[in-house]
Amino acid sequence: MTVRNRRYIPGYQDIPAERPKMPDLPVEKRASNFDEVELGFDRDQAIAAASRCLSCRQCLGCGLCVAVCHMKAIDLAQADDEIVLEADSVVIAPGVERNHSAIEEKFGYGKYLNVLTFLEFERILSDSGPYQGLVLRPSDGEIPKRIAFVLCDACQDDNAVSCVARAALAAKEKIPGLEVRLFSPAAAELLAHEVGANPGPGTFANTVSADISALSEDSETGNLVVEFVENGQTRREEVDLVVLYTTLQVPAEIRRLTRKLGVNLPDDRFEETGDISQVKTSKEGLFLAGFMFSKS
Repeated sequence: MTVRNRRYIPGYQDIPAERPKMPDLPVEKRASNFDEVELGFDRDQAIAAASRCLSCRQCLGCGLCVAVCHMKAIDLAQADDEIVLEADSVVIAPGVERNHSAIEEKFGYGKYLNVLTFLEFERILSDSGPYQGLVLRPSDGEIPKRIAFVLCDACQDDNAVSCVARAALAAKEKIPGLEVRLFSPAAAELLAHEVGANPGPGTFANTVSADISALSEDSETGNLVVEFVENGQTRREEVDLVVLYTTLQVPAEIRRLTRKLGVNLPDDRFEETGDISQVKTSKEGLFLAGFMFSKS
């Protein structure tokens, strides 16, 4: 196996940018209180400030970083080189990503704050997430009472209902009385044939076997109006939060890696193992872990 080590210092465009000004409390509001004067950056301002540092001009070669690095890990003269490693076996253990290309513009993702991807909703459910495990709406921090899960491409994912059901149950444990709706053209069939889903009674307050035709936002409340056609009739339902579920897929860089290693990766992006253990691959000495597994 050959590993390429890149040069230590990357090259950046030499485009100076002015340091963003820290927002502060107006002078007239500082009197007779001890409020913090510097208000801090919001999310967009913090990203802009970080981008300025990350896009700094090229290294000046002053050597200060070398002087302060006690581990002597910086070599300004380092060049690209290749290292050849000998190994008896290689384990492919990639992560996973959601297929966001399946999210159509009509769902309003990126336009409406209360439209989330399933991955973002999972982070909200996590105790280490943005709200420390509290389920809150991004737009106003309110606790949602009605959540709609939309299966954007459920027909490609055998575990769609299982994943959505687990997330719905976790949210209901945190929010008593929460109503959860499931939208998919094949919702009824998926619930009937899902192996191991077992969502349990009352997990979904309503299952709508229809495709969403439009999604809009109430400008006053921030609630989302879901429009769909059911039994030939156009209907609308108002919810507090919309969660878009898309299929899992192997990341693009892992697909490139498998091609380099000579592993057979079919069109569905899952490795062809041909082995009941789902550990061996089509190439001797290569093994699987994590998301790489056979669908058969």
